[in-house]
Amino acid sequence: MNLPARIEAMTGPSREMDAEIAALVSTDPTSRVVWFKGRRRYLSAGAGRLPMHVGGGKGTKWGIVYQTKPYTASIDAAVSLVPAGHCWTLKDYGTPKCVAQIGALIQSSAATPALALCAAALRARSLT
Repeated sequence: MNLPARIEAMTGPSREMDAEIAALVSTDPTSRVVWFKGRRRYLSAGAGRLPMHVGGGKGTKWGIVYQTKPYTASIDAAVSLVPAGHCWTLKDYGTPKCVAQIGALIQSSAATPALALCAAALRARSLT
């Protein structure tokens, strides 16, 4: 399942998904780890950094975690994913359907406005 479809299937915000989105949209060649989950590491640039303890297995690891925007929780953060020059709209039909539209052709629906806008914006980015 592609990333926009996975976002549409979500029921609420997720910092792990925020990190996946950040890894996808990052253009910083000096990207760093933003989130650890098990053995999976997500890469992206970030505004700040935090030390993060990662345990498990036979050893303990320390890493630097760069904070990502809360794309899946915040409409303001989700708007930053919309490609420059594109207009967008949000319609909230109540639980569980919110619809985001970018331009005339790209539309996504999800449980929250931020999730719908994230999915639509990522679809629009893949076409530009």
